[in-house]
Amino acid sequence: VSVNGVSQALSGLSPLTQYEAQIRSKCPDNATSAYSGIITFTTTDVQLNYCSSAGTNVNDEYISRVQLNTINNPSGAQFYSDFTGISTTLTKGSQYTITVTPTWTGSVYSEGYSVWIDYNRDGDFDDSGEQVWTQAATSSTPVSGTFTVPASAVENSTTMRVSMKYNGVPTSCETFTYGEVEDYTVVIEGTG
Repeated sequence: VSVNGVSQALSGLSPLTQYEAQIRSKCPDNATSAYSGIITFTTTDVQLNYCSSAGTNVNDEYISRVQLNTINNPSGAQFYSDFTGISTTLTKGSQYTITVTPTWTGSVYSEGYSVWIDYNRDGDFDDSGEQVWTQAATSSTPVSGTFTVPASAVENSTTMRVSMKYNGVPTSCETFTYGEVEDYTVVIEGTG
């Protein structure tokens, strides 16, 4: 990299990766100095900011349990829950079953479900294959679906969003009246 001045921003580096660099000067007459000693640095993790999504009323129904691999998380009624402190490891090429259990406080209603995983860690759930499971509105409980982690998934920690919406399939960035949204962390690893 050629630098004019005393600093240079680098792009295209991977998060949480150690790099080495050496520096030398180049004078206007094209004379160059010897390279410096090796400088080692580690990049920081990328902080991704996902769109908000939530229900606005959990008086009638909410997600009471999510199960995926080693995640088995019971929870109470919330509009949105940040469970990114709870994680499980998923292996590329492997198939998994996710189970979502709703709770109704009175009458049983039809609920739609969606689950997304940000496989390429770009801070959204919009890319092909990132909506890993959907279930049309049903009053069945619990509901389950299977998905396979693609070989193209980035090996790192990323976010999984689980959403339940009254009488319709939710979208990843939707705010809706009845239901709940929960975010979790999944760690993607290479094939076993």
